[in-house]
Amino acid sequence: MLFRSDRDLAERASPEDEKWVDFRCALVVENQQGLRASFCTLGARISDLSIPSQNGRESLILSLTNLEDEATYHTYYGATVGRVAGRIGPEPLSLGQEALALTPNEGTTHLHGGPEGLDLANWDYEIEEGADQVSVIFSLVDPAGHNGYPGNLSARVIHSLDQDNCWTVRYEASTDAPTYWNPTNHVYFNLNGNAQAPITNHILQVEASHMIPLTPAGLPLGGTWALDQHPGLDLRLADQTLGQVIDRHPHEEQLAIRGKGLDHAYVLDAPVPVGQAHALGHGQEVAPQGTLIEPASGRQVKVWTDRPCAVIYTHNHQVPGLILGGKEQVPYIGVSFETQVAPDAPHHPDMGSIVLTPDQAYLSETCFKLTW
Repeated sequence: MLFRSDRDLAERASPEDEKWVDFRCALVVENQQGLRASFCTLGARISDLSIPSQNGRESLILSLTNLEDEATYHTYYGATVGRVAGRIGPEPLSLGQEALALTPNEGTTHLHGGPEGLDLANWDYEIEEGADQVSVIFSLVDPAGHNGYPGNLSARVIHSLDQDNCWTVRYEASTDAPTYWNPTNHVYFNLNGNAQAPITNHILQVEASHMIPLTPAGLPLGGTWALDQHPGLDLRLADQTLGQVIDRHPHEEQLAIRGKGLDHAYVLDAPVPVGQAHALGHGQEVAPQGTLIEPASGRQVKVWTDRPCAVIYTHNHQVPGLILGGKEQVPYIGVSFETQVAPDAPHHPDMGSIVLTPDQAYLSETCFKLTW
């Protein structure tokens, strides 16, 4: 058997491992290299991604030991975010002749799908086991009017883990009325392992020659900036750590505007064709759109996506009372690579459309390939 389900793992787990299996909604698969992924019906999320090491298992993403803490802290860790990821400003919206009033949940701003977004929904699931990968297929119908969105939205989020250490997220959706749809996965990586140190020692390369500047409210300023003219924000360089990027905040206004760090959408130079992220990333047939490296251990994550943007967030703030890796969470404890269409796209049509209509079948895919 190439992969183990949560039931198989529970039968052979040590007491320490069982805490990851005992989530009321945990689904655990593991490949022959020892890469283990846990998925959860709460938010169709990845709740852990761990590798074997000399210190036992080490988690490479941020996750909550008790998922009930999500109700308290609303971290979005590993969750499917939507219907629309990111912020939508308070300016008037309409689809066709219909005026929309999306439910605000950050002052007057609508963030990550609203106060009851898809990250807090309990999704249905099924498991599909193939010759070299296992897929956990989450599905849900989000009713018309929920969080202010029109249309009954039928969505599937398919998480797959294969023998080449690729974790792939695939989104499929349809609607019975025009609506907005721009999902992402809000995973935070920390390749130090078990969230024991900030990601300031990581190197992140993003193949993007433009980024989207922000207002103090975290909304797009309008248009894009060419990174050749703003080298302090350029992530194409291979010889800088995230700590060195963050430390430029006294001289780079955009790094100070959202809590001394990155919380910005980078416009990718060459996304892969729609639905081809796994096919091309699996065999590394084209260069990745992003690469995250922890130099001391050599651990890497390479990212392929068919989405035009990646929001890079360096977890700039401390969440009081939140415990990660057995200690209180500190700033810069993780970095996200949120693949999507640009934030606030309804107010910036030049950045791409996120309108989904009944005659469309939505598809997108992002592949994360790990090495250690």
